[in-house]
Amino acid sequence: MISEITLDEPALSAIVATRAELSAGEGTCTVYFGSTQGREAFMRALEILKLYRPSLRSGLAKIRQSRYTPDLHFVYDEELEEKLHLERLLDAIKEEDHNSGI
Repeated sequence: MISEITLDEPALSAIVATRAELSAGEGTCTVYFGSTQGREAFMRALEILKLYRPSLRSGLAKIRQSRYTPDLHFVYDEELEEKLHLERLLDAIKEEDHNSGI
């Protein structure tokens, strides 16, 4: 559903949904987003995501076999940023080892 919205809203192409977590009572679904452009890109996209929240909930209700549809919360995925940072560090170490002949 989110990928379809991205076609209409170019600003959303800067973010990607990384995971979703449903609360224990199933009243809230937290959707995590990451971006290689950082938190600022997410914050710009967040305003657009909020506009589409009712449509996303409606689409979710159609495919979800439950009496209730959870409220959607959109959150920046800090874990993705940490993973990207670690990958850059590991790449730098590999490059340093390669250049030093190890």
